[in-house]
Amino acid sequence: MKSSILTFFLSLFLGLDLAHGAVIMVSPGQSVQAAVDGASSGDEIIIQGGVFNENVTVITKALHFRSFSTISEIHSLSFFNSPGQSTIQNLQLSDLNATNSDLLVKRATIGNNVNIDGGKFQILQSTITEKLTCKASVSHILYNDIRYAEIEGNSTITGNHFNGRSLRGVGIDLNGTATRAVIRNNRIHSFFTAQVSHLSNSCLGIWVQNGASAAILNNLIYDCKETDHRGNNSRVGIGILVESSSGTKIIGNALWNCSCTNSTIGNRAIWAPASGVIVENNLFWNSNKVGGGVVDRNSVEGEPKFTDKNNGDFTLASDSPCINAGPPDPQYNDRDGSRNDIGMFGGHNFIPDGRTTHKPIVLGLDVAPIAVPVGGTVTIESTGATVK
Repeated sequence: MKSSILTFFLSLFLGLDLAHGAVIMVSPGQSVQAAVDGASSGDEIIIQGGVFNENVTVITKALHFRSFSTISEIHSLSFFNSPGQSTIQNLQLSDLNATNSDLLVKRATIGNNVNIDGGKFQILQSTITEKLTCKASVSHILYNDIRYAEIEGNSTITGNHFNGRSLRGVGIDLNGTATRAVIRNNRIHSFFTAQVSHLSNSCLGIWVQNGASAAILNNLIYDCKETDHRGNNSRVGIGILVESSSGTKIIGNALWNCSCTNSTIGNRAIWAPASGVIVENNLFWNSNKVGGGVVDRNSVEGEPKFTDKNNGDFTLASDSPCINAGPPDPQYNDRDGSRNDIGMFGGHNFIPDGRTTHKPIVLGLDVAPIAVPVGGTVTIESTGATVK
């Protein structure tokens, strides 16, 4: 058997000085668009502190934007058919758009919406105040604050905080047969309303539909509910709703306060079909558990017991029923090697300080072959960071 090759993909490296072309400075009173028009692919545009009330468009160029010392504000930034990877770091934008362009966003604040159509997309440690619409072929959405999202394509969604802020819609909407998502270690909550009229497709934490598939692992999903109880509702008040999935597993999540007492499909923590969906080792509290035909296995019931939930500390208290109650398979073990803990700190793929670290963030891990013979060797290859 050949020796094992262990490859770490570390293409997101915070603080890494990327190799650029020319450096173009833009000061208050100058035009960002003029700098873009005069730049060549690979150039870096440094925005000095100030407000630039411009709708900036980048066409067929890969450019790198960052602030000089303070967060600078641009009204909107749009990329079209840009070859190579463009980057945005420490900028404040009203809106961000990219069409057929590869884009890396780090520590940015987007006051409204982000729209990605095609290309590859990576966003890290950033804030999207409203909606992320991502139809990239591949996306990595890591350690951000986002109100809600619609995702297509192959996506890894890790360590984010999806706060609906009383939005009656959907936290994460996965759509389409080409969509494959790993959703792990996120906090998804506050998609609720009190409304007399009829509702549909509302107050949902995660919605998997139209042939999409997902691995939904170690998330916190709560307060997805409609509280008025009047009207004829459908697909309302569900933590995780799965429809026409090509294969989805829901493992190690804690779900509570997901309800709507007058909904033909709804009023459950999880609603999924009888076949093609695995539901195991989740915690349910203050919600009806499952509906739609799916079989629940090895679940835990009761208050999850966090260290200080009211102040945002969702680490597990010492007497939490979530401890060592997640999936027993070693592939899901926690970082200390013990059995998986249910909830957002379970498993080993989540970086506890992922929102603040300047160290490399691992995007993927390939191992081939799975086994190494006695006396075999292991080669570790790192890309995008200094090997130490």
